Amino acid sequence: MNPKNPMSESNPASRIHAANRWFHRKLKWRPPSLTLFQKILCLLLISVYIPVVMLGYLSYNRYGQQLEKAAQAFLSNDLRNNAQRINEWFDEVERRSVDIYASETVQQLLLNTKKGELEQTDFIYEFAKIRYSFAGPYDLSIYPVDIDRFSNTSMLKNSMPQLEGGWFEQALNSDGRGFWAYRTYEEFGIAYNDFYFIRPIRSVKLGFENLGVMVIRVPGKMVLGKLISNQQYASYMLTVIDGKGRNLLEPESPFGETFFARMTPVGQQGQFQVVTAGKKPYFADAAPVRYNGWRVAAVVPVSDVMGSIQSIQSSAWLVLAASLAVITLLLAVITRNFTVPIQGLVRHMKKVHQGLLEPSTASVARRDEIGQLVGGYNSMVYGMRDLLLVTKQSEQEKRKLEMQMLTNQINPHFLYNTLDAIKWKAQTAREPGIADMVTSLADLLRFSLNDGEEMTTLEREIEHVKSYVHIELMRKGGFRIMYHIQPAILNAPYMKLIIQPIVENAIRHGMDGMTGGEGKLLVSVYRDGQDIVCKVEDNGPGCDEQKLQRLQRMLSGGTPAAQQDGRGLGVINVHRRLMVSYGHGYGVQMENKPQQGFCVTIRHPFIETAEGQEKTP
Repeated sequence: MNPKNPMSESNPASRIHAANRWFHRKLKWRPPSLTLFQKILCLLLISVYIPVVMLGYLSYNRYGQQLEKAAQAFLSNDLRNNAQRINEWFDEVERRSVDIYASETVQQLLLNTKKGELEQTDFIYEFAKIRYSFAGPYDLSIYPVDIDRFSNTSMLKNSMPQLEGGWFEQALNSDGRGFWAYRTYEEFGIAYNDFYFIRPIRSVKLGFENLGVMVIRVPGKMVLGKLISNQQYASYMLTVIDGKGRNLLEPESPFGETFFARMTPVGQQGQFQVVTAGKKPYFADAAPVRYNGWRVAAVVPVSDVMGSIQSIQSSAWLVLAASLAVITLLLAVITRNFTVPIQGLVRHMKKVHQGLLEPSTASVARRDEIGQLVGGYNSMVYGMRDLLLVTKQSEQEKRKLEMQMLTNQINPHFLYNTLDAIKWKAQTAREPGIADMVTSLADLLRFSLNDGEEMTTLEREIEHVKSYVHIELMRKGGFRIMYHIQPAILNAPYMKLIIQPIVENAIRHGMDGMTGGEGKLLVSVYRDGQDIVCKVEDNGPGCDEQKLQRLQRMLSGGTPAAQQDGRGLGVINVHRRLMVSYGHGYGVQMENKPQQGFCVTIRHPFIETAEGQEKTP
C-alpha cells in the first residue's frame, strides 16, 4: 500500500480532506437567483394553474363519464330492443309451426303416407301444394316419420338439412316440443348461415302419434334484417352469438374467432365492456335470446362513442391553454404593476449609494402602498438634500468664524501680562481709576481663559458680569444696576459666558442715550424647579416689533446668525449653546415689557455639585 496516496486507509485525514474538496466542488453550482417579479409571478401562476388544471381535468373526466354512461345506456336499450325483436320473430315462427301442425291437410297427408298409401312422388306433389298454401318469408319442409323406407338417393332424403346431433330422432323424442338449430355451409364458394326450427307433427286423432317432422328454415340474412342498427354510429354492428361466442350471422367475423368468447358470460350483460381486436378497442355487450343460449351482441368502436368526447377534449384543452395564456398575461401585467416601481426604487437607492440624490418620478401619483413607499423615499431624498445644504451652509459659517477668530486672535497671556504692567504703572503714577479699570479688565480676561473650561459656577459668572459692568460704568456711566441672586444657588454649576453677553446687549441698546442715572438694570437669578432662571431687565426704549420678530426667528433657527448684523449675535450664540448642550427646553426668550423696557429670560438646568450638595433658598 502506498502511504503517499491521499485516499489510502493509512491516511484518513487526507481522505476526509479530499472528500471535503469534492463536496465543495459539487456545491459550487448554485441555482440562479430570481427577481422579485419572477418570484411573485411563479407563485401566482402555481396558485392559479394547479386549481384550474385540476378543475378542468376533473370536469372533463366527469363529463366524459356521464357521456359514456349515457351512450352505453342508449346502446344497451337499443340492444335489448333488438333482442326483443329476435324473440318476437322466433315466436312468430313457432306460432306458424303450430298452424302447420294443426292443419288437417298436413295431418291427412302424413297419415296417408304412414299407411303406405302414398309414394314419394305423390308425397312431394301433395306437399308442394301445402307448401304453397303456407307460403311465407321462410322455407318449410315436412318429412314423414317413416323416411327410412325411401331410398337414400331420393329427392326427399336429399333435401333434409345436414344438422349436427341427429336432429330427426331428437324431434321424434321431444314429446311434441320444437327446438331451434343452426347451420353454416358453403355453396359455390359462398357462405350461408341458416336457423332451423324443428318440431314433430303428431296425430291429433291417433293419440298424438308421431306422423312426421316439420323443419322451418330461416335464412341468416332474414334474421340480420330483423336487427335495427343504430345509424348514429357508422361502425355499429349487431349479430347473434351462441353460448361459445361464435358469430351465427357472420361466421367469418372481422373481429376474430375469440372476440365474442371474451365477452361477459350469459346473465351478466347490461353494461358495455371494452374488448380489443387487432389492438383496437370496442365496446361490446349482449342481450339474451330465449332459445339455445343465443344472444344478440352489439359491437361499436370506442372511437365512435368517445369521438365526441375526444373532440370536446381537444377543444377543452385549447380553451384551457388559451385561458392559461390570458391568465399568465394578466398576472404578468399585475405583477409588473407592483414590481416595476420597486425595481425603479431600487435603482434610485443604488444611485444614493453612489452619492446621487435623485428623487423618483415614477408612481408618485399612486395612492396605494407603492405610492406611499415612493413618496417616503422622495421625502428621505429631499430631507437628505436639505440636510446636506444646511451642513454645507454650517461649514461655510464655521469657516468664516474660524477666519474671523484667526484674524482677531491675540495671545491672551501676552495681553494679560501687558494689562498687569499697565496696572503697575498706573499705581506708580497714583492713578487709581486707571488701575481699577485695568484690574477689572484683567479679571475679565482671567475669567475668559479659565483653562479652556466650558463650565463655571453661578457665583463666578456673576462676578464676571460685575467686572464687565464696572468697566462700562467707568467708561460712560449713565445707568445703575441691581442684582437679586438667591444665595443657595451661587455654587451651582453654570455655563460660562452666558449672562455677560445678555447684560452687554442691554447696556448697548437699552441704556444708550440715558444720562444722570436714568437707566436701570435688574439682574435676578432664582431657581424654578429643576431649572435656574436668569432675567435681565432694563427700562430702556424696548425693541422694535419687526426687529423683535426677526430676533425671534433667529432664535428658532429660521435665519443663520452669520447673515444678521452684530446686534443680536451674542444673544443668538448664547441661545444656541444652551439648546445644543441641554435641549430645546433651554435657551433665551426675549420680550418687550408692558410699560417700558425690555426683558431677556435665560433658562439653564440646575446641576447638582459633585459632592451631591444642594442648597435650598
